Amino acid sequence: VSVLGQLSSSSSSPLISSWPSKQGPGYDVALLSKGNTTAKDMIQTGQTTNNIWTWVKRIGGWLIMFFGFGMITQIISTAA
Repeated sequence: VSVLGQLSSSSSSPLISSWPSKQGPGYDVALLSKGNTTAKDMIQTGQTTNNIWTWVKRIGGWLIMFFGFGMITQIISTAA
């Protein structure tokens, strides 16, 4: 298992936590992957995964809007 995170020490034991991103709050970074993986590979995989999820959400949002506008225009054509 490979872990990419910030090591923070507490009084009882050290913990691995996320560290703040340059983008501000809500964009904290912490990655976990199976096997022995380099930090560079983990970051590249994380960026690729984020890119894919961004496009999935964009396409899903577009489909929802398309069906929503279709339903709205159907009501208008039915009422006319």
